This record gives sequence, C-alpha cells and structure tokens, in this order.
Amino acid sequence: MTAASRSSVIRQSGSPLHAMARPIFLAWMISFILLGGCANAPKSRGHEQAFLTPIDALQPAPLPANGRLKVVATTNVVADVVRNVGGSDIELTPLIPLGADPHAYQPTPGDLQALTQADLILINGLGLEAPLESTLSTLSLDGIPVVSLSEGVNARDWPMQTDEQHPPDELLDADLDPHVWLDPLQVIHWTENTQQALSRRDPVRAETYRQRAQEYQNALRELHEWILKRVEEIPPARRMLVADHLALGYFAHRYGFEMVGAVIPAYSTGAEPSSQALGILQEVIRERDVAAIFVERSLNPRLAARLAQDVGVPVVPLYIGTLTPPSGEAPSYIAMMQYNVEAIVRALAP
Repeated sequence: MTAASRSSVIRQSGSPLHAMARPIFLAWMISFILLGGCANAPKSRGHEQAFLTPIDALQPAPLPANGRLKVVATTNVVADVVRNVGGSDIELTPLIPLGADPHAYQPTPGDLQALTQADLILINGLGLEAPLESTLSTLSLDGIPVVSLSEGVNARDWPMQTDEQHPPDELLDADLDPHVWLDPLQVIHWTENTQQALSRRDPVRAETYRQRAQEYQNALRELHEWILKRVEEIPPARRMLVADHLALGYFAHRYGFEMVGAVIPAYSTGAEPSSQALGILQEVIRERDVAAIFVERSLNPRLAARLAQDVGVPVVPLYIGTLTPPSGEAPSYIAMMQYNVEAIVRALAP
C-alpha cells in the first residue's frame, strides 16, 4: 500500500480518526506490523524528518474537561525526562520496556493501541527508533503528532577520534549519533523541548510544565557539575573508552575522553564486526594500554568478554539504553548517569 493510499484510508477525507474508526484502524495497524510492515523499515538517513511534527507547529489537543494529555514516550529514558516535566498532569505510557534494546525493538499490539490513542508521541529521534519508523510514519498521517526531543540539538557525527579501527561504509547505520542523552547538557535541551511540546498541546497547564522543567534542568546542571568533579580523579592520559558499540561519543566529547574504539564499530547493536576489525581493536587496546572495556547491560557481552579476556582487561557493565525498575541501580536518568560515572571512574582511575 502506498503512502498516498494509506493516507486516503486513514484520514477519512482529511479529518482525524473518529472514535468509532479507531478499532478498525488498530486492527489494520496490527496486521500491517505482524505481516512484516516493519521488516523493511526505511533507513534513518534523512527519512525521519518526513514524519516528525516541528514543536512550533503543535496545536492544542482536544482534551475533555479536566482531562490529562495522553503521551507516549518511546524509550524509558525519554519517558523519565517527560515524567519530570509532565508529572501527574499527563497520562504517560513508556513504549519500550525496561531492559529492551531500543535499536531492535518492535511494537506489540498493546503498543499500537497506546500509540493510536495518544495525543502526543515523544521520541529520542536521530534514527534511534528506526524499527518503529514505519509505524510512526503511518500514525503521523492520521494527524497524531510525533515529536523528536532531539529537535535542535547539536548532534554529533561519528565519535571516533583515531583511524585505527575506521569502520567500513556498510556499518554506518546512521548519519548522526542518536545517543544524545549521555550528555546531561543535551538532556537540558530535551527538557526544554518537552516543556514546549506539552505546553502547546495542553496550554492550560503551561506554567506548571514550565516550573517543573526549570526544577529538572537545575538538577541536570548539578549532575553535570558532579560528573566534572568525579572525572578529575582520572588522569587525562587514562581517559580512553572502548565500548561494545559506539554509544559513548557525547559523553566522551563533553567530559574529555577519547573514544578509542568499539567492539561493534557502529551505532546500532545489530551490526556485526569483522574478525579484522576485532584484531585491529585488540592491537589498539594493547598499544594504548586501555584499562577496561565498557558494555551495555542490556546486551549480550559475548564478543566484548572474549576480547577482554584476550587482552587481559576487565569488562565493566554500564546502563546505556535502558533504566532499571525502581529497586534497581538505575531507576532514573540521573541515577543511571551517576552509576555509569562511578563505574568509569573506578575502572580508569589509578
């Protein structure tokens, strides 16, 4: 089905879906996904902008009296930021569950129901949600606004600072690095975008959203200052990062680390490294005297563990793309960053 024909079916002569039509649309969406509609999801290179709604184009949502804005956030990191701004004034649904890899997540029928009923969908953007792009594109045709919290951020290219492990073109799975949340100052920008998006969809509560956003931004600035002090404990010569995939570029740039290499030299966790690339990385780790390999807790550490054993360095788990349940070590974004920084300092400080 072409985009034009989908539009004519979904929009029903240009108007949003009526309540009676939503079950029909939901059934169609479930069939579309389960029969492989996302199997050929468009690449993230320049495609994402086609289905995003600019924040300054958002209009008030038709909320019932005293009704709460229904907001869907893709990753649980995005959801945590949105929760700090929206509080109890929104009905928030995190889409990607705790512990799941956002690079590879596919929506369930329950996810699709939440998406079709949303007043606002907030995403990380920059290609992180590539497996969801077909779904998000279809929803945007119905007039459900999809907003990237990374709108207007100073997005970075490949974070590699050396040429020893330069990846081949086929591993360049995104134009820009989507892992912006690993820089708290970028999350301050996310918070501003969240406030603006919620306020435009729900102007009655705009001042409340503004106050919460300001409080959370102050907490993020305190987090940034704390990280600066902790990183000072690591001598500059030892501030070298090797990770399981290229997720730490924003953190490295902000806090003066060098991204020496990655087990999977790509942004996505779905890429496969060549034996040649792994051999080169092994040589670099030995020559540079790299102290540890950092791996994402939600991923299989098999390759990183084998490499670490070969070169005689420890594997250090971090929380990158997902938070933990409330009883865990990283139940919030700020707690996640604190955990990661403590782990990095312990591994690299003399």
